[in-house]
Amino acid sequence: MANFFTALGTSAAIPTKNRSCSAYYLQIDGDRVLIDCGEGVQRQLVKYVQNGFRLTKIFISHAHADHILGLPGLLFSLNLNGRKKALELIAPESVLDWVQFQINYFQIELKFKLDFTTLNTEEEQVVWRGINYDFISFPLDHTTPCAGLLAQKRGVKHKMRKSVIADYKLNVDQIKALKAGLDVELGGGKILFNNEATFSKPPKKLFAYISDTRPILQFSQLLADVHYLIHESTFCKDLAERADLTGHSTAQQAAMFAKLHRTKELFLGHFSSRYISQSMFLEEATAVYNPVRSLYDGLKVPFDS
Repeated sequence: MANFFTALGTSAAIPTKNRSCSAYYLQIDGDRVLIDCGEGVQRQLVKYVQNGFRLTKIFISHAHADHILGLPGLLFSLNLNGRKKALELIAPESVLDWVQFQINYFQIELKFKLDFTTLNTEEEQVVWRGINYDFISFPLDHTTPCAGLLAQKRGVKHKMRKSVIADYKLNVDQIKALKAGLDVELGGGKILFNNEATFSKPPKKLFAYISDTRPILQFSQLLADVHYLIHESTFCKDLAERADLTGHSTAQQAAMFAKLHRTKELFLGHFSSRYISQSMFLEEATAVYNPVRSLYDGLKVPFDS
C-alpha cells in the first residue's frame, strides 16, 4: 500500500469556492486516517481519494465547527453503504459526546462498531501503534483544547553490524543475545561488548500535522527533523495580533517553526477566506525558510518512505 497524504480541506473557518474546511486523508502503515472532518468532507473523499470511505481511523484535533461538522454525515453515509468493519474515532471528550448526541438525536443504529478513544490534549500521547509507526499526539495552544499528530517510524535498537558476525563467526544464540542488548563471551575469557557489535537507528519522523495553534516558540525535540509538516497559517503577518487573539499562526510564524525544527518540507494550510490568493503566504514564509508549498484541495503528496 502506497503511503501519502491528500489535502481535502485547506480553508479556515469559512469555506470558499475552491476550498473546503479542514480535512486531510493520511494513508500510511496499513492505516487510512481522516484527520479532521470539516463540512463537505464526504464529497472531497469521493472526488480525491480512491476508496476514500474505507477509513480505519478518524482523528479530530479539537471541537471547533470547521473541524467536525462533516462527522455526522460521514458516519451516516458509512452506515448506509453497509459498513461492517469497526471504525475508531480519536477525539477530545467534548467531540465524542457531541457525536454520540448526533447518533442518538437522529436515532441511527450503526451497523458497525464505532470505537471512541479520548484524545489527551494536555500532554504527549501515543494514540495508536501501527505495523512500523507510532502515532503520537501533542498539545497545541488554541482557544479550546487542541492537539496535533505525528507519525514516527520506530527506531531499531541493537541492530547487528554484519562485519562483526563474520569476523567473530557468531552463532545464532550469540546474535540473539547481542540483539537483546547483552554482551557475549567469545571464549578464552574474551568479551564482545554490545556497543562494539551493534548500533541503533533513530526513529524517523515522517509526517506531522499542526492544527490550529498560536506559534510554538520553544524547541520541541518530539517535532524536530520531521520530513513532511502541515502547519496552519490562517493569517499573514499583517494580522499577527488577530492571529494571537484567535489562537492561530501566521505564515511567517509557521516558517520560523519549520526552520527551528529542521523540517524537511513545510506545507501551509488553513487559510482565512479573506485572502483571495496564497502568494502572500508563500512570499512571507519563503523569506524565512524553504522549501515551502501552499496546500490546495486535492493535492496528493506521496511519501518518500
